[in-house]
Amino acid sequence: MRVALTGAATGIGAAVAAKLKQDSGDITAFDISGPPANSDRWI
Repeated sequence: MRVALTGAATGIGAAVAAKLKQDSGDITAFDISGPPANSDRWI
């Protein structure tokens, strides 16, 4: 599954990114903070 996720660096967004990554998701993260650990791409 391909997912674009906003606010993925911290808080709820980071938890959602971690769960999606566990389920073999392809994650593109959008955030003004630094790149999150659980994403494939960061914008």
